[in-house]
Amino acid sequence: MPTVQLVEDPSVKASCAPLRTLQQEVSKAYFAARKEKVTYETTVVEHTTKKGQTLGKIAKEHGVKSKDVKRTKTTKYLQVGEIVEVTKKEKKGIEVTFKKVDEASMGSTVYIVVETLHLQGEKVLINIKQGEEDVLAKKDGLVTVQQDDKDETKLTATIGDYCEEEEITNKDDFIDWAIVKIKLSPKDATKNKEWKDGLECAGTKKASLYLLIDVHSENSLSDFKSAYLLYKGFKGATDDSVIANHFLNEDGAWFTVKQSETIHIYHTGEITELDLKNTKKVSYVYHDKDDKEHDLGVFDVIEADKWKKCSKTEKTGWKKVIAGGKTRWYQYDEGKTPLVKVKLPISYNKDGVEIYLKDNTTREYMNPESYACFLGALAENGYDDVTFNGFTSKDGTGAPSVTHYNGIAGDLRYLRKDKKISSLHIDTDPDELDIVRQEKLIDALVKFGWNSFLSFNITIDEKAFILKKSTHMSHHHHHLHLNKGDFSANYK
Repeated sequence: MPTVQLVEDPSVKASCAPLRTLQQEVSKAYFAARKEKVTYETTVVEHTTKKGQTLGKIAKEHGVKSKDVKRTKTTKYLQVGEIVEVTKKEKKGIEVTFKKVDEASMGSTVYIVVETLHLQGEKVLINIKQGEEDVLAKKDGLVTVQQDDKDETKLTATIGDYCEEEEITNKDDFIDWAIVKIKLSPKDATKNKEWKDGLECAGTKKASLYLLIDVHSENSLSDFKSAYLLYKGFKGATDDSVIANHFLNEDGAWFTVKQSETIHIYHTGEITELDLKNTKKVSYVYHDKDDKEHDLGVFDVIEADKWKKCSKTEKTGWKKVIAGGKTRWYQYDEGKTPLVKVKLPISYNKDGVEIYLKDNTTREYMNPESYACFLGALAENGYDDVTFNGFTSKDGTGAPSVTHYNGIAGDLRYLRKDKKISSLHIDTDPDELDIVRQEKLIDALVKFGWNSFLSFNITIDEKAFILKKSTHMSHHHHHLHLNKGDFSANYK
């Protein structure tokens, strides 16, 4: 029969029934991406029909479709006072899963998941360490990342804490897990540059990382010794630890960080700077006010000639372009300019973020950074009637325009009060212009880097004015022009 004794006084002993021992362990540790799925619950409410109401009007009042409104009487017509049943689908919460990832780009947001058994409430200390070769740090050195918007080399989490998020419907799945959200780049500018330089100089353009996990107790009366824990990590011959608390540190298991191919767009009006030299693809991620990420797609990056000036008259040595029955000459500049082709139309609506853009152009190319800023501006108000009159062409000239070269300047139709996407001429129909929404769109574009515009003088009720931040220019009575001259992206 087993005997137990007090730690404080070993002379105090007692016999007891056989004990069932629970092996505390750290089972797995890895990098992961978080996935969400909205869950709904269905409720049925009763509605008393009022005078003049139809099933369609009742549905609209409750924010449902007509098919979700059911009568309870068999009479031919809906009657005042009749009770109808309205079926409503309401958000219950979100179901969260974490999928292990083996690679991510610099600047990406990822999670570190530590799976354990019988360790709820204990604190986990996590170090990210450099493996194989010096890249982001010296080999086996500590790697700096961001946790809660601060640079850290020692990450901390409490096992089971993540499931305290009230909105998550599957909390119990994470009761034995420690989960840390991190950003794969230092906030400090000097350290950030060291990361970029390290990745550029690395033979594979990647950094191999692994994890060191250590669990400590703040609740135990006695010392919480690592020897009592079963760590199911990997212990190599050269590891500096006497226990197997290293994870991912073996061939084929490394987590790798590669050079960024993503431009992050923030609701604050900022974007991340991306070195576009030799970049073949670029992806866009929008970060909303609730810190949720929205994947806005991956785009091929092409290189076009870079242009310095454009002329309507012939210039020796300049490129001649004929477009729309007009002839233009473009002066070559040094080097190339990167462009992405905008995938039109745009219709994105998820988790409160709405981005729409209607198509009215063949000049569908933009500079990759100006496109990021443009997406951010569109997300600011979520208008669904913004129409794209074009930025530049595949050759980068934007012909026949004399100002659209290199993909930063562009045109948008004016916003109408009736929200139709048809063209509006503000010289002949100024009363149809939705001035409030138009100037909110201008504010959003200014927030993301465009600082001046070309428009047309407006006269309403015998009062002349022009849209904010705009200068009058002939031929701009049917579109707003975004100037390239003083465009400046705000880098985070």
